[in-house]
Amino acid sequence: MPDRKRTLRFVVVFAFVSFGTGGPSAADPNLNCNAYAGAAVAQNQQNVVQHCGFDGGRWLDDFQSHFAWCAAPATTMANLVAEDTARQQALTECANRAVEAQQACQVYAQAAVGDAAAASAQQCGLSGGAWSTDYAGHFNWCLTAPQSARDQETNARLNQLAGCMAAKQAAADQAMRDSCAKYASTAVGQQMENASRQCNFTGGRWAVDFFAHFNWCMGVGPGPAGAENVVRSGALASDCMMRVCTTRDEVSITPPFFQSVTSCRDVPKPAH
Repeated sequence: MPDRKRTLRFVVVFAFVSFGTGGPSAADPNLNCNAYAGAAVAQNQQNVVQHCGFDGGRWLDDFQSHFAWCAAPATTMANLVAEDTARQQALTECANRAVEAQQACQVYAQAAVGDAAAASAQQCGLSGGAWSTDYAGHFNWCLTAPQSARDQETNARLNQLAGCMAAKQAAADQAMRDSCAKYASTAVGQQMENASRQCNFTGGRWAVDFFAHFNWCMGVGPGPAGAENVVRSGALASDCMMRVCTTRDEVSITPPFFQSVTSCRDVPKPAH
């Protein structure tokens, strides 16, 4: 960071000259107020460049004010060192805050892009800057926004996404209930055919209870439930059969001239 290096250079010059010669104050010949004031102004310039927001007498951009304070009779070397150290520590903390802000904004931007992708995948129809998939756009906005604004934007996105997901889930649940109601009606109808044709199929698959079929379908889903309907339909078509035999008289030119021939075949049992 160029500004930080410049500040450190002023501080080194200040420290060196303070213990050397040149420009002593009227109060203490060991103090170099020119070096001190120059370093103080440079530190304030870094404060401005880094948007630290420090203010007050310690952070004046006025060389003469710092020089006058340094040259005051009551000012000692310990005072100068304390002021310089305080500014250095404050600027270091500000730099650390900048790093922390960047890290926080990386997390914010990643979450924002993830929310936007989820909304798009669910076809929520949400739009606007908050729902952009542009990582850099979210990151740059975050760097200039206060924490309260970031939190508000994040909460608004999560609430909208949750509302969309809840609506999608409600629609999916209703579609499943409709599908399972249709399944249960078909299953009961198949059982009634089983009973009417005296097919004698038994077991849970052939229950006459609508809600038993409905609840089972809701537990396993329409796919497996539909397969059960196919199994029942196949059983009724192929496994509920009765043997029907017919006898007819045939005439032959060779003995025996008359004979009865019986033929049998399996046919679906009729309803009673």
